[in-house]
Amino acid sequence: MLKDSLPQVKLTVNRTGNMSAYGDLLIDHVSSTGKVTRVGNVSGCAIYTPNALRQFHLFLIKTKGVDYKSGKLHLVFTLQNAAGPAKLAEAEVSLH
Repeated sequence: MLKDSLPQVKLTVNRTGNMSAYGDLLIDHVSSTGKVTRVGNVSGCAIYTPNALRQFHLFLIKTKGVDYKSGKLHLVFTLQNAAGPAKLAEAEVSLH
């Protein structure tokens, strides 16, 4: 929380291989009861070669009923392609 009121997340996406990646970053809050709420969505994120990583600093949506001091964040980076989205990376972070 920035200044105790603005929810934010900082993350690093690591890239391997010889191709760039272009996709979408989706962030969901999962409450301790299992309720899933979309709190972040960035379309068109690029990680170009030869860079091995890309750092993001995102402010999350302040949604009524979402407690950023409990539950977890579920982050997914999906590739944009003609066949539909393909998951390239996924992570979960517990909130305390």
